[in-house]
Amino acid sequence: GSEIIHFAGGSIGELATAALHDSGLVPSSRYRVDQVESLYGLVRSGLAVGIMPRLYTQGSRSREIQLIPLTRPAIKRRVMLMHRRQLHDEHREGGRLAREIMIALRPGPNLN
Repeated sequence: GSEIIHFAGGSIGELATAALHDSGLVPSSRYRVDQVESLYGLVRSGLAVGIMPRLYTQGSRSREIQLIPLTRPAIKRRVMLMHRRQLHDEHREGGRLAREIMIALRPGPNLN
């Protein structure tokens, strides 16, 4: 059968590995990838199936690859807004944008 690959490092790798193990699946020990194109290349070649965040599939319209959304397990990540402390004083528009992002992405009642 095909190997199951995902990004080896960072929080994406940790989350994917944990989700696979929770589902009784094992990620590939043969292939480790850190780049989107490497993952796509292994999948295109037929050597593996891949798991990646939906964001990384945007704009990918390959006839060779079928994208299937996974619904279980639900994987959530915390996203942070970062900016310089002086942003509001140094760059008025940048400060305005940071405030808009903060308001738009403020956690709602269903998010932690």
